Amino acid sequence: MSEQPPNRTRRLRTTGLVVAAALVAVGGLGAWQLLGTDEGPTPCDGLLADRRVQEVLSEDSRSGTGCAGLGEAIRKATVADSSGRHTSGQALAMRTVLSALAKDVQRRGDHTLDPGLRRPVADALADYAGDVHALLGSGNAASVKNGAPSAGPWQEKDGYHMAVPRDSLLLVVRAVSEDPLAYVAVRDAQTLRASEALSDVAEDARGFDLSAPTSKSARVLATLDAVAEDVLRDRDGDSEGAEGWRSTVVAKLADGPVRPPSYADDPVRHLVGTWRSALRSAKREDAFPALREQGVRLVEIWSAAGETDDKTSDSLVRTCRASADSAYNAALRSLDE
Repeated sequence: MSEQPPNRTRRLRTTGLVVAAALVAVGGLGAWQLLGTDEGPTPCDGLLADRRVQEVLSEDSRSGTGCAGLGEAIRKATVADSSGRHTSGQALAMRTVLSALAKDVQRRGDHTLDPGLRRPVADALADYAGDVHALLGSGNAASVKNGAPSAGPWQEKDGYHMAVPRDSLLLVVRAVSEDPLAYVAVRDAQTLRASEALSDVAEDARGFDLSAPTSKSARVLATLDAVAEDVLRDRDGDSEGAEGWRSTVVAKLADGPVRPPSYADDPVRHLVGTWRSALRSAKREDAFPALREQGVRLVEIWSAAGETDDKTSDSLVRTCRASADSAYNAALRSLDE
């Protein structure tokens, strides 16, 4: 038996096919084929046995089979159209799916998710970047209020929003991140959202109005660093698998235009592009560790572009680094429970 990482709870993987009771629970959804595996998580992580999930999936999205088909149905039911505005039904579907997934992952205790669901769910998480940002950044008033089990979607000027308990969201993000491309989809969306938050800070902002958005972005990105660390811990003893995961993540996150636009022309693309350029130019052995500094680095790029005075910039960097370290350690503790 292989040695487990120190201070680490052993994670057990379930095996076999979904039991007959699950088939009864989904009743008329005979088109779904539950495909078993010799080793690994139960196919579709019990979602097919959850009537709440089936109620929020539209009839025309139930044309697939197996877990991959269910993943596409989830994507279609949750992702907004070209307007970027989520409907009440889409936000409810996203909340329902996340709650069901988190419950199933927590029950099994192995932080896994069927491969057919990882990228579709990650794409959905990316589409709700603002809500994910608010929750992982410790929550805003609306997301905290509406994260209770009895709460539903709420409407704001940019459409409907959803929330789930932060720990539930963290479990789902961790589960999809077994696939490095799914992790990249979530992190790319949060890199963009963090850059948007920084570019929205008013030029005359002071005090809390200045430190809150910068610190929140640092906390969100540090939480994703903790997710990455947890993924790699579970690859302890598999150096080739761990290196492959790291290399894929760095290569995809660093991909982008060689020359980003100026801050004056496009603040968001300037922040994202400048950070990507720095990641591309980092030495191979330094690239992945550099992700731990992303939140701080974005603030430094933003401060330089906005010509923030050195005293204010240094103060923001210290605050962001402290917030990031705290969020990183808190997320690891949560994932270890």
